Amino acid sequence: RDIARLRRQYDQFLDIYTKLVKNNLIPDMKLDQLVANTKLLTDSLRQNPNKVVWNDTISSRIPELAAHIFALWTLSKAEHYFEAEGLDNRESYLVKPHAAQVIAIFRLLSVGDPDEALNNNLVEIKTGEGKSIILAVTAMIFVLVGFDVNCACFSEYLSQRDYLVFLPLFESLETQPHIHYGTFNKLCEGIINEKGDIRQIVSKMISATRNEQKVGPQTTHRPKILLIDEVDVFFSRDFYGNVYTPAAI
Repeated sequence: RDIARLRRQYDQFLDIYTKLVKNNLIPDMKLDQLVANTKLLTDSLRQNPNKVVWNDTISSRIPELAAHIFALWTLSKAEHYFEAEGLDNRESYLVKPHAAQVIAIFRLLSVGDPDEALNNNLVEIKTGEGKSIILAVTAMIFVLVGFDVNCACFSEYLSQRDYLVFLPLFESLETQPHIHYGTFNKLCEGIINEKGDIRQIVSKMISATRNEQKVGPQTTHRPKILLIDEVDVFFSRDFYGNVYTPAAI
């Protein structure tokens, strides 16, 4: 990886992020314009469903896009900042991204790689270091440039908790239809049943009512991205290499 390039990209991110927060941090702020500007950043970067192109043109825009998303995140959680008016440490009441979180996102998106191509990446994030926000922002960046994202986790409870925490941010950027949180099995079910409930289709195909079953409508498919939470669980004997067997009675 190119450390110097990563440092330049981070400095660019921090400069844009700081200005966005400073310019919008006012009581009763309206974030509609910031949301609109964030969406406009990716108009020329949308992926073709049939051909994924990931190059330095996209990579060079990631710091700016990440800065806009993180600025929205910080500003949407600024209520305690305004409550702390008059305090010397008022700035500490703002929820801000840590440098390591931003770099983790850059590395997941192959920023700093020699070819800047979209590769499979593995990032170690220890407990308490903000894995949830890293996954959420990475997912939003992918969706904004035209991908459909699955965030796989071993726990249904943790998966739904993280999804609900970031749902307002997903909704503000209209990314929620293309971000899917769930357990590995739930995400498999979603993929298998994209065109209809496979159990019902099989049952009705065998029964006399098979003509009543209609396959779901054809949709324009986006290229898919899989983000895995707890990769060691993914490679456990209960999932990786195991057989998935939906059943219909």
